[in-house]
Amino acid sequence: MAADILTVSTSEIRTLGRCKRLYRYEYVDGRRPASQGHELVWGAALHRGLEALYLAVKHGDEDAMTLALHAALTPGVDSEGRPYQPPADPYARAALSAMLRAYVEYWWTDATTYAIEGVEVPFCLPVRTARGRLVKGRICEACGGLGVWSDQADCPRCSGTGRLRPHREGRIDLVVRERKFVAENITEPDPTGKLWLVEHKSTTWEPSDERYYTGIERDLQLALYFDAAREMGLDPAGVMYDVIRRPAYDEVKPPPAMKKDGTPRAPASVPCEAEGCVSGYRAVGIVNPVAEPCDKCKGTGRIVKEVGYSNPRYGESAAAYEERIYDLATAPETRDAWFGRRMLTISEEQVRESRAIVHGAVDEIRWREKTGHYPMAGDRYTCAPPKRVCAWIDVCGGRVSVEDLDRLFPLKIKKEGV
Repeated sequence: MAADILTVSTSEIRTLGRCKRLYRYEYVDGRRPASQGHELVWGAALHRGLEALYLAVKHGDEDAMTLALHAALTPGVDSEGRPYQPPADPYARAALSAMLRAYVEYWWTDATTYAIEGVEVPFCLPVRTARGRLVKGRICEACGGLGVWSDQADCPRCSGTGRLRPHREGRIDLVVRERKFVAENITEPDPTGKLWLVEHKSTTWEPSDERYYTGIERDLQLALYFDAAREMGLDPAGVMYDVIRRPAYDEVKPPPAMKKDGTPRAPASVPCEAEGCVSGYRAVGIVNPVAEPCDKCKGTGRIVKEVGYSNPRYGESAAAYEERIYDLATAPETRDAWFGRRMLTISEEQVRESRAIVHGAVDEIRWREKTGHYPMAGDRYTCAPPKRVCAWIDVCGGRVSVEDLDRLFPLKIKKEGV
């Protein structure tokens, strides 16, 4: 595909909707902040680990978990040829390792429920109107809109269409097909089983919180990918929305409160509920029972209250933090607060809306390219929302010199089609 053909992605459309000036910086000038927010870095690392995990499972590798951890925690090159750097903070790395291990533990039944059809499936397809017609695009200058050369061969620039049609692009995280149930814990491949597109998302929300899913049926990416999968010849039943909670590795808990004499205060405790424990002791024996200290509370009648927070504790090593997060994310009473999954169906109305959004974005991008109008958002709640200040705010405010621009916002590796 010719490099000058307009291609748009979900992230590009979201950036355009958020701020026109930000869109110019990142997609017209081709610059990105040299340092990304730790949430983006951690999410990208988790995504990379899951990609390696499912590729290993698809190819039958027995050490899939080892390969996933190595991919997530080791520098390298991503699937689009860009350099990859894992999180540098030891607690972020510990949280990443713990959540990848816990993910496999939580969803271990997937191996017998679904067969992997594809991992990181790319697509680059012509933009369509809401009714499904192809958007025309500019006339190809190489062939004058004829679509052929003098030797009657298809024009390589426009692929014989005579038009440089805009395209929508993306990568589907995972494509799986339901397996056929044979007997308990035994399944076999079923070519007629339902096909699902899987989208992985990391968030600080608890996946069990219904507020996180508010408006999910309006999500552009889900309908866009569903429509693209159908155009590629697949017949998906819907989208499997896989949610993984990010531990709060970036907020270390303060040191324990101290008494007036300088000694640490005792941690909060609750009554011991171990079977047979009465005031810290339990009866041992039937004929002549003997009172012995309870193994759980050591004869105190109370146990330290285990708070399920995911912040690193004061003085806690990264290795100990990793094991604690893994235990939290796999314990039966707390694991649903870390993983969630929704099976979403996509309606035709959602598909039409997604096409209209993409078509509208293409028209706006073309207009802004002609006019050069890329105004700032002009809204401080867009530029500096709580805890997520825009990386470009000093550039817009004139506080970054030309000399610092290349250092703070280097040119990114530009794509050359898909």
